[in-house]
Amino acid sequence: MNIVEQSSWKRRKPQKEETDPTLKASEPAKKMRDSETQTNGIADTVHKGGVFPGERWLLQTVQHECQKQKVEMMQLFESFKMDTIKTIEKLKEELQLARDKEAEILQINSDLKLELETLKSNLSTPSLTTTTSLKQLPSSMLNGATEYLEQQSKMKNLRIVGLSEENGEDLEEKIIDLVQDNLNLTTIDSSDIETACRLGKVTREKTREVLVRFRDEDTRNLIYKCRRNIPREAHIYINEDLTAMRGKLYYDARQLKRAGRLFSVWSQGGNIIIKMTESSIPRPVESYTQLQNLLNPRQDEELELSIDDSELHFN
Repeated sequence: MNIVEQSSWKRRKPQKEETDPTLKASEPAKKMRDSETQTNGIADTVHKGGVFPGERWLLQTVQHECQKQKVEMMQLFESFKMDTIKTIEKLKEELQLARDKEAEILQINSDLKLELETLKSNLSTPSLTTTTSLKQLPSSMLNGATEYLEQQSKMKNLRIVGLSEENGEDLEEKIIDLVQDNLNLTTIDSSDIETACRLGKVTREKTREVLVRFRDEDTRNLIYKCRRNIPREAHIYINEDLTAMRGKLYYDARQLKRAGRLFSVWSQGGNIIIKMTESSIPRPVESYTQLQNLLNPRQDEELELSIDDSELHFN
């Protein structure tokens, strides 16, 4: 290229740049279009299920944690479901046991009433071997015989005062624990108990008394004999199951003991036993007349005996 051509080329180059202003003006628009194309491409990639580079691990971690929490929630739900089922089944069993106990107690009461009615009927029926009808006897003798037979029907029973009471308790288990732990009678178990129940309505003020019937009289007598092994601070007392008349007589005799007019009072075999002094002979008392004769009050002094069924608590 000669000098003329070089000079001509140099002159033409700036003319080309000057004569093409649209090229420079279009460069920002081109960059913008390229940026939009790239953005749309990335958006299309995400829309089609792709992820940005470096974010796959984060997505997998989130998915893993969600799955883990889902499994834990399912396990907690299943555990709660099983616990609820077990609780319901246990409540059903306890309800059925309570119903069985109630039916058993009702049957025993029915049998006792039938037995008592039979005994009363036998007492009022003339004997084939005697010419004297029991109907011709004084009513006091008949009442005494009936009361005696009623007491004999209770000779397998004991009453327990002060035994703690809880909802849903296993009463037979409580009685056996008391007998084995406090009376040291380890050979006695729940098979020796025929039935056990609380007496009276549920109240917050006091613990209800327990009536327990044993399968044989020997077991009952052994427990009653060892009753004093219970510590005084336990405030638990085991008493005989007395008839209403004997219960009132026993209560009044206890009141006289507290007043200092008797030395000691207790019951044995359904009979009320008293000692006037420490050295005196124990004497059975079967009526208020006998009690008055033993006390030998002055003619102008009346023996005050307070009889209240609601306060018959034996010690």
